[in-house]
Amino acid sequence: MLGDTTEGALLVAARKAGLDPAREEAGTPRVAEHPFDSARKLMSTVHRDSDGRFFAYVKGAPLELLAHCDAIDRGGAKTPLSDAARTEVAAAADGMAGQSEL
Repeated sequence: MLGDTTEGALLVAARKAGLDPAREEAGTPRVAEHPFDSARKLMSTVHRDSDGRFFAYVKGAPLELLAHCDAIDRGGAKTPLSDAARTEVAAAADGMAGQSEL
């Protein structure tokens, strides 16, 4: 994989999940982008699907992303993000970060 390692990891994860990145891009073209910003610690893209709906995809520091969340989806059930669930998600992110290799 050439280029950004995070982008490469996302593409590999998509393929492992059975997604075709080229088909996904064609079905939901990008209409706007907010580049990574060291103050926000996030990067966002906005896409439109064939029904005209807009979706924002965001990547960045896990705790920064978590700070913007107010709900959690577990097995298709969306519920408010409680303090306990927020702590659980933060701990999972920390655990995965501890398993990374340089």
